[in-house]
Amino acid sequence: MLERNNVEVVTVKAAKVNLSTAADRLNARLLGSVAMYESEVKSERVAAAAERRAREGRFSGGMRPYAYEPDGRTIRDAEACHLRAAYERLLAGLSLAEVTRQLTAAGSTSSTGRPWTTSHLRTVLLSPRFAGLATHKGAIVGESEWPGVVDRETWETVRAILTDPARRTTPGNAPRHLLSGITFCARADCGRACRVSTTGGAGRARRLVYRCPRGHVIRSKALLEEYVTEVTLAYLEREGVRPLSAQEQVVTPARDTDLLRGRLEALAVDYAEGVVTREQFLAGTRTVRARLEEADRASVAATHARALSVMQGVPDLHVAWDGLDLDTRRAVMRALWRIELVPQPSGKSGVHPDGVRMTPAEGS
Repeated sequence: MLERNNVEVVTVKAAKVNLSTAADRLNARLLGSVAMYESEVKSERVAAAAERRAREGRFSGGMRPYAYEPDGRTIRDAEACHLRAAYERLLAGLSLAEVTRQLTAAGSTSSTGRPWTTSHLRTVLLSPRFAGLATHKGAIVGESEWPGVVDRETWETVRAILTDPARRTTPGNAPRHLLSGITFCARADCGRACRVSTTGGAGRARRLVYRCPRGHVIRSKALLEEYVTEVTLAYLEREGVRPLSAQEQVVTPARDTDLLRGRLEALAVDYAEGVVTREQFLAGTRTVRARLEEADRASVAATHARALSVMQGVPDLHVAWDGLDLDTRRAVMRALWRIELVPQPSGKSGVHPDGVRMTPAEGS
């Protein structure tokens, strides 16, 4: 392009570049190749130094990480407390949006001083740095020289929660009702989640109801929530809330689940490459899947136990319940029950025990 447009080239530290003859153009190309070589060698040295720092667990510099001082190694206590609270609330079953709102209400801001957003908070919580782990190009390469804000088991469990494919990742309206989406139609040919809608009109008073999408069941929102709440508090008063076990406090099943899924993938690769026979592949898959189901059940049980822990040891359950935010109440309900609404005979109104089926949730 330079040759075609007769552009004169002058380098910063060398003479003019003449492109008038073939020999001159060869010299220009050689100069460019040497310059590119020097640039690539420098890049390789910089990349090697960065990898070496990461493997040695040293801070690589840059913007101040949240919960740490500018040196990247000293914990900033106030921010670390907010971060630990965020991990604990997610483990207790709160949504990421609710955790973000609570951090904002507590006066917490990001390391740049800006208000938290759900996407930024998610990125922060997923960072291995806060478990005391060093990374290079997104991969964990070892332990770091700086202390973690939370232990590795807590971080891995929250990572499993936030990266769960079944978790909704598109933005939407936060739940505004206690039982919305966690109450289901009891008909065998339906089983869909019930949502809140408005009924009435044409001379009748309007009211909020929980309704099956197909219209099989309709219940007064106020009466249903009052009934389910009273049953729940009576159950907790009678049965109590057991303390968290040591395993539930650290919640180890999340890492076990990741390891087992990795083994399933390895078995598939070995079978495809002929390392194992079909019989060995099937036997190994059955064994790993059984252990995976067991780990999943343990993880669900631990999550439910942590959600219920907010009600442990309180002197008055009704007062404690009134003080909980909506997200925490919903987490307690999910931890305890699968709630199904049974169609009632025509003409029968209100909320009756035979019209509400509350069975213990899996892992509760």
